Amino acid sequence: MPLPPGRYFWRLASVRADGDAGPFGDAQAFTVRPIPPAPPVQPPAVSSEGIVLRWAAAEPGQRYELQLARDAGFTDLVQQLASDKPEATLALPPPGRYHVRVRAIDADGYVGPWGSVQQFEVPRQLWWLLLPALLLVLAL
Repeated sequence: MPLPPGRYFWRLASVRADGDAGPFGDAQAFTVRPIPPAPPVQPPAVSSEGIVLRWAAAEPGQRYELQLARDAGFTDLVQQLASDKPEATLALPPPGRYHVRVRAIDADGYVGPWGSVQQFEVPRQLWWLLLPALLLVLAL
């Protein structure tokens, strides 16, 4: 049974096979910390310069890990990065559907769960459709 968050103390004594118990050792302390919550990600902002991702800041000293993938199962990763800030700007990937998730890492190294998955679309650039019209204007 897991312990609820809080500060705890423990100590140890030995017991021989005949039931004779030795003295308890010095008490030792430990702290059970709550699992850091998964930071909720805001909808990604997709522009021609790249993708801007932002999420709610957690506790001071926490870092974040971000994954960008082509699939919802995150088996086809496009990019994985760590950040000290609750935001990241990524280079614009090729057109298509992408999935992103973030998790917090406490200052002591404890890694929290992944947050909810956000999905977004990088639209196709249609400038090449204007190329024949441009060539026709230049030919006139």
